[in-house]
Amino acid sequence: DLDEQSSVGKIAAQIKPGSKVLEFGPGNGRLTKHLIGAKQCEVSIVELDKELFDFVSEFAQDGFYGDIESFEWANYYAGQTFDYVLFADVLEHLVDPGKTLKKVREFLNEEGEILITFPNLAHNSVMIDLFNNQLPWASYGLLDETHNSFYTHDGFQKVFEKAGLFINIEDYLYLAVGDTELKSTYEELPEAVRYDFKMRPFGEVYQYFFSLMKHPVVQTSIAQPQNSNYVKVLEVTQQTKQDETIQQIPFNNFTGENETLSFPVSEATERMVFRFAQQPSFIEFSAEAAGEKLIFIDSNAVVKTVNDCYLFDGKEIPEF
Repeated sequence: DLDEQSSVGKIAAQIKPGSKVLEFGPGNGRLTKHLIGAKQCEVSIVELDKELFDFVSEFAQDGFYGDIESFEWANYYAGQTFDYVLFADVLEHLVDPGKTLKKVREFLNEEGEILITFPNLAHNSVMIDLFNNQLPWASYGLLDETHNSFYTHDGFQKVFEKAGLFINIEDYLYLAVGDTELKSTYEELPEAVRYDFKMRPFGEVYQYFFSLMKHPVVQTSIAQPQNSNYVKVLEVTQQTKQDETIQQIPFNNFTGENETLSFPVSEATERMVFRFAQQPSFIEFSAEAAGEKLIFIDSNAVVKTVNDCYLFDGKEIPEF
């Protein structure tokens, strides 16, 4: 089985059993073998590396050895159409991915899909290095020195539109700063800009995943980018004479998840305490009981405004 949190796993999960597949750049054939064995697919390949081509050709149903951008494969597969065309971490190695996508469109069935994974050059790990006038090219990863093409999120839209393709699914694979192959950290940034970097919507998107079709899609599936920096934890404590219960609740400032909470309060509860992460913060907080707003709320905030906003200096845990 392939991990769905990997590029090949993301692609494999989208493919229906028994499909006819054209795979560009199969590499060591891990995805190829999975599709043939686990999903009974018919897989044809296009591979430039002769050693890899010979190896994968031992189990792939058909194959063409050559450069993708020479388009000689188009003559070889002329007259055929496919349910899926795959580019798992391949397009970034091409000089003109848009031209290749436009050509590949001709080989799609009417309901066929082009499945793509592509690295995010605008990941915060890279942006931190760029901020510091560095670009540490490497032999793999986001800054693989064999990459020839880079796109931001908006850039993809233009490439797909020019190729006559439409987004069916847009999703992402994530890694936080410190978890990638790059060694950059937020501490390398001036303190004044760290928060803005952390709040970038695509700052932890490590790879894009796209499913493309050659006709407009009525219901597209566009994922909301996730960012671990958006998620905070609220600790809610209910105290009675005998004991106390503590509940930890995650909330997301960006998506609004758990922005408003409702939960039962035991009649035996004498005191409730709400605690947030210890950091300088500006928190809007209000509470209701039995439909009526509670007026007297104790807090260790430095400043409270008339519209339920509280300012904390980070020296203590924010508490209500």
